[in-house]
Amino acid sequence: MKKKQYMAFRLDDNVTITFLVISVIASMAFVVRYKNHTPCKEFEIKTLTNKIYTGTLIRFDADVKGYKDFEWDFGDNEASHSEVNSAVHSYDRPGEYVVTLKVDDRCMETTTIFVQQAAEVTDQSRMPHAIIPELTEVGKPTNFTDTTAGANAWEWRFGENEKVDAYIKNPVYSFRQPGWKTITLTVNGNNNAVLVKKIFVNPPRQGPAPTVTPRPGGGRKPINTKPETDPLEEQLNPEPEQPVAPPPVVKAPEISITDFKYMLYGVADKRVTAGSFARYFCDGNLNTYTNINGKPSTFNELCAKLAKLKKSGDIKSMTVTPKKNQETNCISSVSIVIRVKTGIFGLSKTPDF
Repeated sequence: MKKKQYMAFRLDDNVTITFLVISVIASMAFVVRYKNHTPCKEFEIKTLTNKIYTGTLIRFDADVKGYKDFEWDFGDNEASHSEVNSAVHSYDRPGEYVVTLKVDDRCMETTTIFVQQAAEVTDQSRMPHAIIPELTEVGKPTNFTDTTAGANAWEWRFGENEKVDAYIKNPVYSFRQPGWKTITLTVNGNNNAVLVKKIFVNPPRQGPAPTVTPRPGGGRKPINTKPETDPLEEQLNPEPEQPVAPPPVVKAPEISITDFKYMLYGVADKRVTAGSFARYFCDGNLNTYTNINGKPSTFNELCAKLAKLKKSGDIKSMTVTPKKNQETNCISSVSIVIRVKTGIFGLSKTPDF
């Protein structure tokens, strides 16, 4: 009678130890990451009044605490960066604007405001008057002069933070960042008549080119050491060079893929609308070509389909690839691959978009 043969399988001890070590390290890394992860707190952007007019100073506040960095985008190609949860701004034109606040460069919230055209001030004597230059440059002391009759209290804001920058009649201010700045002047505490003016801040000028001293005996000798005619007056006293502002290039605000996806999840949660994306698209076109899971569509249709989901938690995975115009930074097309959960076990499937 033949004996049965058995094949024994034995796992090498080194392999077992290595597997256990890797498992322990992976578990520790997961625990550390879980403990250090701070979820974004929900917050809301508010204004002190529901009626907002052009040329008036608007204060934005966010009911959020525990953050250190606040980056505001006012939707009109102007922004503000500060360490407090409030900002002030003024709009030149009426219309609908999407205000965005990003805190600590990771948590973001948006709100839409409607700016109305302010009525003309019939009594111009109530309005402040001041001499404000149209151009300056970073780091250069810039003079501002109030010429309002009867003024005895002043509040100057130079557009780089939400606070009052000066309380004197004729302040001097040095800008820290280039770009367009909104200057506001309030006199005698009258917030119903505020002077608003834009100023363009050029980048700092480059230093003069280094002079090269010729070596002794080197080079050609000048033919005439003294000119034959006296120099002209404009040669002796040349006009000082005025800084020239480059033509402003209207660019769409920057948005990362992470923030773009976060806003799309917000559409599914019914807290973000398609209109919130308009400023990122070329010409604000929400019917921009969008490839959804390999099928041609528009971005408006994508948002409409996302809004039909019950919540963003129904999305299993999402991959977004926006294509941007290199000159204007606006989005010219979008490609998205999305899978949603289905069934009681949360399996994923490609939705019929």
